[in-house]
Amino acid sequence: MFCTPEGRSLSVNFKRYWQPAVKAAGLTDFRFHDLRYTFAARLVARGVSSYIVQHAGGWRTASMMQRYAHLNPGTLRAAVELLALRDAAAFSSRSGTDSGTGEAERRPAKAAGDV
Repeated sequence: MFCTPEGRSLSVNFKRYWQPAVKAAGLTDFRFHDLRYTFAARLVARGVSSYIVQHAGGWRTASMMQRYAHLNPGTLRAAVELLALRDAAAFSSRSGTDSGTGEAERRPAKAAGDV
Protein backbone atom coordinates (compact mmCIF):
# COMPACT_ATOMS: atom_id res chain seq x y z
CA MET A 1 0.00 0.00 0.00
CA PHE A 2 2.82 2.40 0.85
CA CYS A 3 6.06 2.59 -1.06
CA THR A 4 9.23 4.65 -1.38
CA PRO A 5 9.50 7.36 -4.05
CA GLU A 6 11.27 4.70 -6.13
CA GLY A 7 8.32 2.30 -5.78
CA ARG A 8 9.89 -0.16 -3.31
CA SER A 9 8.06 -1.52 -0.29
CA LEU A 10 8.40 0.39 2.97
CA SER A 11 8.53 -2.79 5.01
CA VAL A 12 12.30 -2.60 5.56
CA ASN A 13 12.97 1.08 6.24
CA PHE A 14 9.57 2.53 7.04
CA LYS A 15 10.63 5.28 9.49
CA ARG A 16 13.07 6.72 6.99
CA TYR A 17 10.14 7.79 4.80
CA TRP A 18 7.23 8.00 7.24
CA GLN A 19 8.68 10.54 9.66
CA PRO A 20 9.77 13.06 6.99
CA ALA A 21 6.35 12.77 5.31
CA VAL A 22 4.54 13.48 8.59
CA LYS A 23 6.83 16.43 9.27
CA ALA A 24 6.39 17.81 5.74
CA ALA A 25 2.61 17.61 6.17
CA GLY A 26 2.89 19.67 9.37
CA LEU A 27 1.33 16.96 11.52
CA THR A 28 2.17 16.64 15.20
CA ASP A 29 1.64 13.65 17.46
CA PHE A 30 0.64 11.49 14.48
CA ARG A 31 1.41 7.79 14.27
CA PHE A 32 1.05 5.38 11.39
CA HIS A 33 -1.53 3.52 13.48
CA ASP A 34 -3.75 6.62 13.40
CA LEU A 35 -4.44 5.86 9.74
CA ARG A 36 -6.07 2.58 10.71
CA TYR A 37 -8.29 4.32 13.25
CA THR A 38 -9.32 6.95 10.69
CA PHE A 39 -10.01 4.27 8.08
CA ALA A 40 -12.37 2.38 10.40
CA ALA A 41 -14.06 5.47 11.85
CA ARG A 42 -14.83 6.93 8.42
CA LEU A 43 -16.27 3.68 7.09
CA VAL A 44 -18.51 3.27 10.13
CA ALA A 45 -19.61 6.92 9.88
CA ARG A 46 -20.70 6.25 6.29
CA GLY A 47 -22.83 3.29 7.32
CA VAL A 48 -20.55 0.43 6.27
CA SER A 49 -21.33 -2.67 8.29
CA SER A 50 -18.97 -3.57 11.10
CA TYR A 51 -18.41 -6.96 9.46
CA ILE A 52 -17.06 -5.29 6.31
CA VAL A 53 -14.96 -2.81 8.32
CA GLN A 54 -13.52 -5.63 10.40
CA HIS A 55 -12.40 -7.62 7.38
CA ALA A 56 -11.23 -4.64 5.34
CA GLY A 57 -9.09 -3.46 8.25
CA GLY A 58 -7.72 -6.90 9.04
CA TRP A 59 -9.05 -7.22 12.60
CA ARG A 60 -9.49 -10.81 13.75
CA THR A 61 -12.55 -10.11 15.91
CA ALA A 62 -15.33 -7.53 15.97
CA SER A 63 -14.35 -6.49 19.49
CA MET A 64 -10.83 -5.62 18.29
CA MET A 65 -12.26 -3.54 15.45
CA GLN A 66 -14.62 -1.68 17.76
CA ARG A 67 -11.68 -0.23 19.67
CA TYR A 68 -10.91 1.83 16.60
CA ALA A 69 -14.24 2.42 14.94
CA HIS A 70 -15.80 4.76 17.46
CA LEU A 71 -18.96 6.56 16.50
CA ASN A 72 -19.16 10.23 17.17
CA PRO A 73 -22.41 11.58 18.70
CA GLY A 74 -23.39 13.21 15.40
CA THR A 75 -23.29 9.87 13.60
CA LEU A 76 -25.45 8.23 16.25
CA ARG A 77 -27.97 11.07 16.16
CA ALA A 78 -28.19 10.94 12.35
CA ALA A 79 -28.88 7.19 12.47
CA VAL A 80 -31.68 7.60 14.99
CA GLU A 81 -33.17 10.51 13.04
CA LEU A 82 -33.12 8.41 9.88
CA LEU A 83 -35.09 5.71 11.65
CA ALA A 84 -37.54 8.28 13.00
CA LEU A 85 -38.08 9.73 9.52
CA ARG A 86 -38.76 6.30 8.03
CA ASP A 87 -41.19 5.41 10.82
CA ALA A 88 -42.99 8.74 10.41
CA ALA A 89 -43.31 8.19 6.66
CA ALA A 90 -44.64 4.65 7.15
CA PHE A 91 -47.17 5.84 9.74
CA SER A 92 -48.23 8.71 7.52
CA SER A 93 -48.68 6.35 4.61
CA ARG A 94 -50.76 3.89 6.67
CA SER A 95 -52.98 6.63 8.05
CA GLY A 96 -53.55 8.17 4.64
CA THR A 97 -52.47 11.63 5.71
CA ASP A 98 -49.98 12.12 2.91
CA SER A 99 -51.81 10.35 0.07
CA GLY A 100 -54.29 13.12 -0.68
CA THR A 101 -57.29 10.78 -0.62
CA GLY A 102 -58.56 11.88 2.77
CA GLU A 103 -60.98 10.20 5.14
CA ALA A 104 -62.33 7.54 2.76
CA GLU A 105 -58.98 5.78 2.63
CA ARG A 106 -58.81 5.59 6.42
CA ARG A 107 -62.19 3.86 6.80
CA PRO A 108 -62.10 0.04 6.84
CA ALA A 109 -63.24 -1.63 3.64
CA LYS A 110 -66.65 -3.29 3.72
CA ALA A 111 -66.66 -7.05 3.63
CA ALA A 112 -68.62 -8.89 0.93
CA GLY A 113 -72.32 -8.92 1.82
CA ASP A 114 -72.14 -5.75 4.02
CA VAL A 115 -74.62 -3.03 3.14
